[in-house]
Amino acid sequence: MKWILSLFVFLPLVAITSVTPYITRRTESFGVSIPRSVYGSPELKAFRKQYAMITGCLGLLFFVPLLIPNIPEEVFSLVFAGAVFGYLSAGFIVYYLYHKKMKRLKRSRNWKGERKEAVALDIRFHQRKRTVSYRWFLLPLAITGASFICTALFYDRIPDPVPMHYDMNGEVNRWAEKTPGSVSLLPLVSLFMTGLFMLVNWIIDQSKQQIDADDPEKSLEQNLIFRRRWSGFIIFSGTLLVLMFFLAQLSLIFSYGQKAVFLLMMTAVGLTLVGCLVLTILTGQGGSRIHGNGENDGGLINRDDDRFWKLGVFYYNPEDPALFLEKRFGSGWTINFARPAAWLLFLGVLLIPVIIAIFAG
Repeated sequence: MKWILSLFVFLPLVAITSVTPYITRRTESFGVSIPRSVYGSPELKAFRKQYAMITGCLGLLFFVPLLIPNIPEEVFSLVFAGAVFGYLSAGFIVYYLYHKKMKRLKRSRNWKGERKEAVALDIRFHQRKRTVSYRWFLLPLAITGASFICTALFYDRIPDPVPMHYDMNGEVNRWAEKTPGSVSLLPLVSLFMTGLFMLVNWIIDQSKQQIDADDPEKSLEQNLIFRRRWSGFIIFSGTLLVLMFFLAQLSLIFSYGQKAVFLLMMTAVGLTLVGCLVLTILTGQGGSRIHGNGENDGGLINRDDDRFWKLGVFYYNPEDPALFLEKRFGSGWTINFARPAAWLLFLGVLLIPVIIAIFAG
């Protein structure tokens, strides 16, 4: 179990962090907007290489404590959490240093020159197919429904007390009194996860269109593929995880192979993270790594909106009605922190698991 967390969770985290500068859009570098034509300049190439090497070495440094043999399970949990938190914190510091370097470099160079700033929009964008059909979510919903039905039909077969938590070796280390709430924990989590994945799919569908003004047709095609790929991955990985929870619920009801199912679940989570890494590298942010990236310098550059990106990662623009948009550094989406509705949605997602935990006792 320790090896699963180390190899399939921590190392993919290090890999994703290290390659981030290479998968961002070519119109952005360390949270700073740039003309696409300067992306391949020697200075920026050096920045990306240095960042990857530093964060990679930091990852190996934080990985070493996870290799300590015969470490107690309780201690390993703390060590693993500390390694993840420490690495993410160190990685952000490294990012911020290069973010400041990029801002200084941008101020010292007249990259804009004679180029005109522009915003490219496709008026038919929201009529195009941006995500995989929502009908695919019927599959995880059906699995979740089957989990609730099996729990109700075979309630008498569920042991009392009910296992509620497992250690790193798949052994039960916390029990709870058998109640309708406690036996429904996994089906409720499955329902929440299905709803969460549907929300993410909706965010992918509704997020702000971001098209490169220098090559709008190619950028539009890349962005649509980017959205559809991530939509498909969300549905596949969500269905896989819900299926794992269903198997875990069946093992609880029929008292078979609980340890094996637990290890299978953790392996599925790890493989999902690996799949996320592969998709990120193949697709790039906004589809920037799809169909190559030619230097089509047509005299236009995207409108400079650096002032709205705090630290290059937090978007705060009260004048922008969009709730969701692409991350500037990394792959995926973020919220417009100036929109109260985005905050309410974000807090709601955090609150629901708390309610489930209270209900399950």
